[in-house]
Amino acid sequence: MKKEILLLAVTGWALASTAALENNGGFTISEVTVKSRQPWQDYVDVDFTLTAPAGRVGEWVEMDVVASNGLDNVTIAETSLHAPLAKHGRNRFIWNAGISYSGSTLGKLRFYLAVAQTNVQEKLYFTINLNTGERNWYSAAFSNRVNALFYKGEFMPFRYIPSTVSQAWKELTGTNTFVIGSPDDELWKSENDFSREKQREVKLTHGFWLGVFPVSVIQWEAFGFTTPHNAGRVNYAVRGTTYEMVRGTDRLSSGFCFPITANVAPNSYIGLLREKTGLNFDFPTEYQWEYACRAGETNAYWWAPTIVTNYTMLSNPGASKNIVLGTKRPNRWGLYDMVGCVHNWTTTLGRKANSSAESAVHVYADDPAVDADGILVDPVGCTPTYDNATLYRVTRGSHYDAGGETTDRFGNTGPIMQRVYRSAYRYPQIADGGEVYDEGFRLCLTEDQADTEWFPPGE
Repeated sequence: MKKEILLLAVTGWALASTAALENNGGFTISEVTVKSRQPWQDYVDVDFTLTAPAGRVGEWVEMDVVASNGLDNVTIAETSLHAPLAKHGRNRFIWNAGISYSGSTLGKLRFYLAVAQTNVQEKLYFTINLNTGERNWYSAAFSNRVNALFYKGEFMPFRYIPSTVSQAWKELTGTNTFVIGSPDDELWKSENDFSREKQREVKLTHGFWLGVFPVSVIQWEAFGFTTPHNAGRVNYAVRGTTYEMVRGTDRLSSGFCFPITANVAPNSYIGLLREKTGLNFDFPTEYQWEYACRAGETNAYWWAPTIVTNYTMLSNPGASKNIVLGTKRPNRWGLYDMVGCVHNWTTTLGRKANSSAESAVHVYADDPAVDADGILVDPVGCTPTYDNATLYRVTRGSHYDAGGETTDRFGNTGPIMQRVYRSAYRYPQIADGGEVYDEGFRLCLTEDQADTEWFPPGE
């Protein structure tokens, strides 16, 4: 039913329970327009001009938005408001009225805008507008709003993951490395996992931005791609993708073979996204993926104790066991659906040859990025040495439809989820196929500049 709303705008207020700064912290808000999208789509665009004081044009500010029907405040749900950090110039917020108000008539509705915080330094999130390529920035408070339909559709959100030589990682773990893989005595590993997951110490000197969610169906379709699974569904992870569909033909001589080159096919999903945004998005390496998945957790499952039963696996708060995005809580770094949703492609080479033999699987000991102390420093995986067939790439996270039983190397038998939902589980798949039904992806943007290591020289 169409909602009948008269939209008005006000640039300051005396309403209670707001976080507005006195005199808007020296900033001026003007030229406010409020307009519903036609035909009615529940979305209301709130446009305004923010004028910074002299010498402060580069500042980012956090805004507060309140709506009132003249009698009382209309609750604007956290997940109904797209409100990035604002800056000097023209800005746009978007309100999803369908989330905040489900009735048919709201009457006069006034929007009150004010500055809540100035000089915001910490920008932990950004989104990409898939229609325009524009990048918007957000503070840590965005974690309360990111699990909204906005960010599984028109806007693609990314969260900053600090490097292992950052102050944030030092405060969390006290080290400047992390350990990839799993200990030999970890339960629910198969014999293949035992050899594939031999632990190595890893140092990542570059922070990176990782997709908060796997790419959704509607985000996949935004660049003209199609899927036979849940077409048009905004909150479903896309599946049925291959590495080559997303990145380009994956052979040694193709011109798109990582790590020989970071180039991607211009007509691939990543190629079109790069063209739209001017940013060099890619898949994460599997090192980045596991580091981000664990977020400092060393147990087998990022959300759980070491021992996990069938019951706790099915009712766990972390592994998705669902193709619908955002149904379980995120990890420490605000990432949703890291395991149990769709297989996540990485750029890391999975096999030494086009062979299904276990001896052909690349292990961490093969990676050439090793320093004098045996630590892998900014590893990206091995370089292919054969060109007679499509390559294999490592996938991570398994998928929602993992069923059946498994017997681990210690003789324990239980649901296969207990094996494949571990943070260390890695599965090489051929780049033009594999388990296509369950393959999706999330994207990564690595910082150009390395962080300054906080350990004193020689320590």
